[in-house]
Amino acid sequence: MSLLLAVDIGTTALELALISDDGTVKTTGLLNPQRLYGSDVISRMNNATKPRLLAKMQSQVRDAIYSTALRELGIKKWDELSRIVISGNTLMLHLFFGFDVSGMTRAPFKPFTLTFPITDWNGVRVIAIPCISTFVGGDITSGLYGQSITVSGQNILFADLGTNGEIVLKKGNSFYAASVAAGPAFEGGNISIGLPALSGAIYSVSIKKGFCRIKTISDIPPRGICGSGLIEAVYELKENNIIDAQGSYIDDDIRNEGYPLYANNINDKLTLTQDDIRAFQEAKAAVCAGILALLKVSDTAFTEIDSFILAGSFGRHLDIKKASDIGLIPKALSSKVTLAGNSSLNGAIRLARNPKDLDALTSFAKNVVSISLADSDYFKEAYITSLPLA
Repeated sequence: MSLLLAVDIGTTALELALISDDGTVKTTGLLNPQRLYGSDVISRMNNATKPRLLAKMQSQVRDAIYSTALRELGIKKWDELSRIVISGNTLMLHLFFGFDVSGMTRAPFKPFTLTFPITDWNGVRVIAIPCISTFVGGDITSGLYGQSITVSGQNILFADLGTNGEIVLKKGNSFYAASVAAGPAFEGGNISIGLPALSGAIYSVSIKKGFCRIKTISDIPPRGICGSGLIEAVYELKENNIIDAQGSYIDDDIRNEGYPLYANNINDKLTLTQDDIRAFQEAKAAVCAGILALLKVSDTAFTEIDSFILAGSFGRHLDIKKASDIGLIPKALSSKVTLAGNSSLNGAIRLARNPKDLDALTSFAKNVVSISLADSDYFKEAYITSLPLA
């Protein structure tokens, strides 16, 4: 038997896929144990400049992948694997290999490498998907490859909304990429009751006649709320005039205590606070501003976009209309949206099956034009105008 393993190392969560000889795919996920050293990329990067912590984070992620593959995916022996493909953002891949990250923490923000050697891990060959830039990583290369955008003849907008927000525009034969500091809200980070899209996470919210109904992943009692649930909660709160267009709770008591999404008879409560709403607004404003700025730089109109592919683990349950009505998705693009789920993992699965594609993928990544939005006045203005829930 020859088994393949594909791994997406996310800042918040890890997802693994085991591919069997007959083509079947078994997946599992878990929280990234490195979250102890920062829920966002910048915090974790700064901690990883310390050699002791870098070594600790490398062993954490490798131990998590190894133990989860054996325990959850049914691999009896590690050497049953013939190949492992790893995808992740630039920092996550550096941490996996134990590479120096200090160059990424200061101008000109250069990583140790954007391409990674094929290595041996306990007798199994490991391939890592190449990165585009310091802030647009191998997870985006993988997503574009997994969705066949790398060879598409259409004009395509691609956005991966995870702990960061990466946006890529394919126009003609050119690719433009940018990253925005969306924060981890879309994966449940920096939200008081936030969770990644794992079992027990609220993924759907509806409020009717003052009564809140929720749905959870795996249909078990709620433990928190993931990105899609947060989007629906904000929409429902606005639709029911509980918050205004500026994202403020109208009732003073709710503003102070939060809105209860769930409560049971033993006084367990899950409430969405005013700070949670603000965190969502800041994340969605960054994404919207990034889209607008990338279109401006490339001189592209909404009407020229053939397809808008929206990736991210929350995308499995995303209500496009609700996301559009609160301004996360531009209304001009809402009819063109396709949800891709974890496109990074999908690309890793594809490369595990087709390892000869690595050279072409490396060449592709080198030819993507990276756009820095840090000093863009247009981006800053678009960010401010994108904060309201409209």
